[in-house]
Amino acid sequence: MFCKAKHGIYSQKSTTHFGTMNRTLDNFLECSNRTHKLLISEYINLQDAKVFVDQLELDICQIEVVLNKLLQIQRSCNRAISRRYGIGIRKVDNMTAGTFNVMSRTAIDTWRCDPVNCIESKTIEIAPNLNIRAQVVDSIEDVPNSALYWVKELECFAMQICGLLITGNLGEVFTSKTPRDKICQVESCKFGILCKNQNCRYLHPRPGEVRNFINPSWLHANAPLCAKNKLMRHFGSRSTMSQDITQFILQIGSKVMHENWLVRKSQLMHDILACVACESAM
Repeated sequence: MFCKAKHGIYSQKSTTHFGTMNRTLDNFLECSNRTHKLLISEYINLQDAKVFVDQLELDICQIEVVLNKLLQIQRSCNRAISRRYGIGIRKVDNMTAGTFNVMSRTAIDTWRCDPVNCIESKTIEIAPNLNIRAQVVDSIEDVPNSALYWVKELECFAMQICGLLITGNLGEVFTSKTPRDKICQVESCKFGILCKNQNCRYLHPRPGEVRNFINPSWLHANAPLCAKNKLMRHFGSRSTMSQDITQFILQIGSKVMHENWLVRKSQLMHDILACVACESAM
């Protein structure tokens, strides 16, 4: 990828290619600053502009790949220290035997990598007649640390994977021993945000509200989706996944399907937050 020589920003000698890293950070900054000044001060045709932007994205991607490698090595070192000295990763930087500047886990969530330029992507079969697209890496150490976001306006956590937006919080899990009058915010209120009942025990699409769950909602139903089992699971088994999804999609637009889908995604975020909290405490 080369830009016009008359602009003097990228040349065959200075242009990087994925897999090489023979430029200094100062050189990356210098080239990006020149590109920025050029694009805002000079008129250039669309083709040249796209070349400049593509090169910037490639530069960013290369730096992020190297950063991710460093972070993976750092976490591996922290785990080794933790195993050797019998302490948690978060306590490594408090060791008196040496000084370790351990980056917090939340600080390493912000890097991104363009899948087109950086990581091979391919379609992989996850069940009979069912495929999804995934990025391919050589080893487990190459898997990047994905970000978990807090959405201020909704007062909930969020993340997006393969186009699926997942939102929610850590809710309560009610069991058979939970008093009936304590079970609340398990199902959506049929009046939604128009509900005027101040003591309504159902869930409304309002910021800060947390969906709770009854423990049978983690069980897979034997019967087809209906009002009585709308809080249970109706797809997820490998051998029947394709057929289950087909039947599930046939009910698109129905209230029971909509509620079941909301519950399933809320459970996913609930489980992610529970596991992240447990991992962080270890």
